[in-house]
Amino acid sequence: MEKLEIVANFDIGKVKKITPVTVGHINSTFLVEGDNNYILQKINKNIFKTPTHVLENFAKISRHLENKLKDLPDFKRRYVTSFKTAEKKDHFKDGKGDYWRLLNYQEDTKNLDHSSTAIQSFEAAKAYGLFQKLFLDFNPQDLHITIANFHNPIKRFEEYERALTKAVDGRADKCLWEQEYVSKNKSLVDSFNKLKENIPLRVVHNDAKLSNVLFDKESGEGLCVIDLDTVMPGYVFFDFGDLVRSMAGPREDERDFAKIVIDPEKFRALAKGYLHHTKEFLTKEEREHLLFGAKLIIYLLGMRFLTDFLNGDKYFKTEYSDHNLVRAQNQFKLLSSLLNQEKVLEEILCSI
Repeated sequence: MEKLEIVANFDIGKVKKITPVTVGHINSTFLVEGDNNYILQKINKNIFKTPTHVLENFAKISRHLENKLKDLPDFKRRYVTSFKTAEKKDHFKDGKGDYWRLLNYQEDTKNLDHSSTAIQSFEAAKAYGLFQKLFLDFNPQDLHITIANFHNPIKRFEEYERALTKAVDGRADKCLWEQEYVSKNKSLVDSFNKLKENIPLRVVHNDAKLSNVLFDKESGEGLCVIDLDTVMPGYVFFDFGDLVRSMAGPREDERDFAKIVIDPEKFRALAKGYLHHTKEFLTKEEREHLLFGAKLIIYLLGMRFLTDFLNGDKYFKTEYSDHNLVRAQNQFKLLSSLLNQEKVLEEILCSI
């Protein structure tokens, strides 16, 4: 079915053009241009096994954000909502069983792939901190688990071990240092298993990176957190860890290992931004383990890249044969940089 036919089900008037949006790696996303602009998305059934759960979560999240933000004069710029079909549904299901939704397009905004300034790090982290604050009165158990074991360290380690025993094309022999690094730092997995008993479950984004924030084109303010399909019950240090991983270091595809370091000033900026809204409600245990979250998330992503490399690159998109191996090396180098600066980074957190 043509995309114009899909859009016609939402009765939004004349459509001039539909073009792919390259930001984002999971769903198929398109910009719909007409009298007004919209975002059209096809939910990826390979990743989200139950698309209706994604849609139900989105409706609850959007409704909650509207209620929390409605007194602000520009509140409609600060959350994402979906449009109904002519049949009053929040999605259209095509003949192939694919689920499509139409979202509002935030005019005069931009999103960024990589943080080049400390203020960008501050604004993005502030937006995620506010997002967590707005859901303090929302029961996280009311949300579906849209991706099982997404940040489950135990399951990720088990997946890695299985991949290691079944590695394709002799790939296990190409990553001996990386295997040693995973083993040497497995204590992070064990620590999480003990720690989670003392940390409250909250509503968290679970993919808290720079590109999932919309910035005002003029002021540079972080307006709106997007890509809400991974919003699930979780722990605050998951999001803080993703912020550090994605904004205090280089891109995950960086091949010059000399450049793979944690930037303390960007770390300070994002920590200030995140704590701007969260320091009033974080428990003592949560506050004390923010940096642990960064170590854990970097370790887990490195291990996921390595797992995919061993499996023959089945999950992450790659551009060359050892791409996932380079990504794993990148994350492990980043973790080493964090560990080398751990005392300095903890002092920064304590000073805020």
